[in-house]
Amino acid sequence: MTSVTRAPLGRPFWTLFSSATVSGLGDGLRYTMLPLLAVSLTRDPRLIALVAVATFLPVVMFGLLSGAVADRVERRRLLWRTDVARTAVATSFAAVWHRASGTSSRSRCGRASCRLA
Repeated sequence: MTSVTRAPLGRPFWTLFSSATVSGLGDGLRYTMLPLLAVSLTRDPRLIALVAVATFLPVVMFGLLSGAVADRVERRRLLWRTDVARTAVATSFAAVWHRASGTSSRSRCGRASCRLA
């Protein structure tokens, strides 16, 4: 019986594997948390379902076009650009949510009795 030895996978593989794992974890959290956020804002089941559908709507709308573009451009550059764009969009949504919810220190300390530490 002969034993098969495998070549080490190397740094490029582990870099890609780690980034794909972190990206997948972030997507899973987003798909889980957006409907939960909708539940905290409203009790209307139609609006909650609309949020859940809206999370998958870009895939349905742009999936075929994105596949055609991905076949024609350099994949590494495309991955970097799309991940940067997704991060920018998520950060801007978080900033808008933060401003709209009134959780800044000014809005909590608007009273005369509130003192900043």
